[in-house]
Order: sequence, then structure tokens, then C-alpha cells
Amino acid sequence: MYCNQCGQPNSNDAKFCSGCGVRLLNTPTQSELPQQNTKLSPLRHLWLMFLFVISVIMIIGVFPYQVITGNFEFTYVFALCLWFWVLSYTYPQIFPKKLKTKSHQAFNALDEAELWFNKQDIRTSSISFNAYDDPYLLKNIGATLLVGIGENSNGEYVGFAAEVKQGYGVLSSLIIEPHGIASQDKKAAHVARMDGKYMIDVLNQMAIQHRIKYPQ
Repeated sequence: MYCNQCGQPNSNDAKFCSGCGVRLLNTPTQSELPQQNTKLSPLRHLWLMFLFVISVIMIIGVFPYQVITGNFEFTYVFALCLWFWVLSYTYPQIFPKKLKTKSHQAFNALDEAELWFNKQDIRTSSISFNAYDDPYLLKNIGATLLVGIGENSNGEYVGFAAEVKQGYGVLSSLIIEPHGIASQDKKAAHVARMDGKYMIDVLNQMAIQHRIKYPQ
């Protein structure tokens, strides 16, 4: 595990950092985190499908009736809102396309950045990363920010942040030193949102502050 304070790599059973001595928080790595089970059970899928079909039938039945008759009573309006809510609840669970698309985009971004990783001597097979597509965190419109840690050809860990855009490759990048700062990406995202800054700049500032506080 990496020390959240100084970025020093430590053994998984260590209680204190070998670099700065701070007590370690034994948080699981990205590969150790349990994966969310998005697969529905057959019974739940059948029930959601039933609600989905009924909601479509009711919306098709109620709305044209209101338009044709001009009868916009509260009961009909309430029923229409209710079935629209049922439709919005059931559809994403039955057809979870957005989740698949985001995952696919993240790996597309990783492929798009392969040339940059090669130039930085970072082996793509060793990379562990998180992806961010919040436009308020990014310098480049339509890009995806990859923040993570990988190994170079010497077996040394390298922290990185790279804004990648489909068809353009890496547009903005940062080698994070010490590499452990890259594991504080969620904190950096929070600070960036609060201060109205770009996330890659916040990560750079965090790394600079760390080097000043813990000079080697």
C-alpha cells in the first residue's frame, strides 16, 4: 500500500509508514475493491420488465386521452407523472447502456494514451487508474482525465495524470512525484470542485507541497 502522506510504498500489513512514520490507513486498492454486481436476478428482471411494459402502456393510454378529450384533471396528471417515474426507474436497470459506455470510454482513453505512456516508459499492462470526465475538472473540452500509477522498465512506480481525447491523444499531462500523490485523486477532485480549479493543476500543487514538506 502507499502512504497517503508521503507516497512511500509499504507492505500490505504495515501499520506505520517506513518513510514518514505516519499511521497507515489500510484501505483496499482498486483491484481489491468489490465490483458492483449489475446483473439482475431473473425474478427481479421479470418484475422490472413487467413494470416497464405497464408504464409504457399507461403513458400511451393516458396522454393521448388527455389530449383528445382536453380533460386534464389532477387524477390523470398524477397518474401520468407516476408512470413516467416508473419508466425512468425501470429503464436504466433493464438497459444499463450508460454504465457500459463509460467503462468503454475509459479503456478507449487508455488506448488513446498508449503512445504517451510508451514515451514516459510506463508499461500499460501495469497501470492502475481512475478516469474522470467531469468537464469542470478538465482543461480540454470532451477529454477524459486518467489518474493512476504504473511501473517503468526498471520496476519503479510512476504517478501520472493525463487528459486524453479521442482522436487527439494526450492533450495535457503530468508526471506526479512522488507517485503516491496519484492515489489521492479523489481528494484532488474535491479540492478542484471547491476551488474552481483544474484537477491536473491541483494534483501538481499537491505534489509540490509534498516535496517542500518532505524534502529528500
